[in-house]
Amino acid sequence: MTEVCAITPYSCALACVESILKDQGVDLSQQDMLERFSLSFPKWKDHAGLLVGEDYEPLFELAGLPVTLSCPATFAETIDNVNDPSVIGVILGTSRFWGDPSRKTLIDCWHALRILSADKHGVTTMNPVLRPGPVVIEKYGWEVIESFMSQPLVFKRKNSNV
Repeated sequence: MTEVCAITPYSCALACVESILKDQGVDLSQQDMLERFSLSFPKWKDHAGLLVGEDYEPLFELAGLPVTLSCPATFAETIDNVNDPSVIGVILGTSRFWGDPSRKTLIDCWHALRILSADKHGVTTMNPVLRPGPVVIEKYGWEVIESFMSQPLVFKRKNSNV
């Protein structure tokens, strides 16, 4: 798994996309994407790198790796997807996240983490903290994931026969 830090306060999801792309052999940095694809994502003018649900498929397409996006409804479905060999990556979008490194208080905060593994106990994630980083690998139980008011986003290559 390629570790990638966010390069702007809004590019945590874009960092996760960069990590997935690099793991699939597509060498395209966040800076490259911001420069090449900004016309396709007008919100990047004020919020460089910000992604919402409907942005992912077009972004991967522009990057040369067409994907289909699905959103598991349960933890069991998330585990199945993370362990599915046809899945190229899973990003966890949150509506709440830790307010500080002590992890004592959750605040309303949109954030994205890349899910690296999942089992009945929870997930291991790559937290693409703002550069200079470093990236933080974190383990969370499902009860914490639920408290983040999160949604896993599962990416499969289009026309994947695996």
